[in-house]
Amino acid sequence: MKIKKLSIIFFIVCLSCNPKQADYEDAQLFGFNDFKATEQLTGTVLELDEQVMRASDILVCDSMLITIEYGRDKLFHIYNLNEKSQVNECIVTGQGPNDMLQPEFMQGDENFIRIIDLGTSTVFQYNTTDFFTNPSPEPTSRLKLEKQVFIAAQQAGENIMGYSYN
Repeated sequence: MKIKKLSIIFFIVCLSCNPKQADYEDAQLFGFNDFKATEQLTGTVLELDEQVMRASDILVCDSMLITIEYGRDKLFHIYNLNEKSQVNECIVTGQGPNDMLQPEFMQGDENFIRIIDLGTSTVFQYNTTDFFTNPSPEPTSRLKLEKQVFIAAQQAGENIMGYSYN
């Protein structure tokens, strides 16, 4: 009986390990030497009047830096890069109508900031000026997605693309 079970398992393993060359016909290999262009990166230290704690996401709009920082009273912290000072903080962690659980930035434009709350799969859109100045900004639109999004989402035209499976 054991020999019969072992032979069946061996047969299944052999079938599953059989390489399928058709899957890799158009594959191309590349190595480290294929990346010959190097570029020297430079930067400057940005010293703000408030200390940035563990930012999980950042967004720069014109001369404003927005950080998402868990563990503080408010989630979003807005800094003026020209003045190197914090100008606003807004939105608390929670499940209220304007609260968020796990926010991530989506692409926006100069007029709107888009944020997806991964905890509720809801996309919030805010007027940029209101978000920068108001401690309790009201979203101009809110869209609850049909499927849960786990990692990130972006808007492409009228559609929103996201990862529904982790």
